[in-house]
Amino acid sequence: MKRRILFTREETQAIGRLVNILAVRLNSQVKGSHVIRALISLLLNAEGEVDKRAGERIRRIEILAAFTPL
Repeated sequence: MKRRILFTREETQAIGRLVNILAVRLNSQVKGSHVIRALISLLLNAEGEVDKRAGERIRRIEILAAFTPL
């Protein structure tokens, strides 16, 4: 499956710097797609925690709204 992601110029530069740093440290060829794929894996592995934290954030907003005078 092929997907395209649009990044800002600053994001593209930051990813490029990270790719270069990893390539030098690993003494190996590293591509931006390798880094993005690794980041997606990290995000998916943390999906439960991300969802839990998002739920906590929503709950805090609901509590604040309940105690905020109109």
